Amino acid sequence: VVGSFVGALVMGILQNGLNLMAVPPFYQQLAIGVILVAAVWVDRLRARRRT
Repeated sequence: VVGSFVGALVMGILQNGLNLMAVPPFYQQLAIGVILVAAVWVDRLRARRRT
């Protein structure tokens, strides 16, 4: 639950920052998508090393 909250907070801050920098919406979605994929990939690597 805490991890989900922190993740949502980070995504909100990232999107707000990109808006403030006047980044086009396409690139905002692209950046958020890349970060989500990277986060899942890192989580899978960490889970694999634990077992």
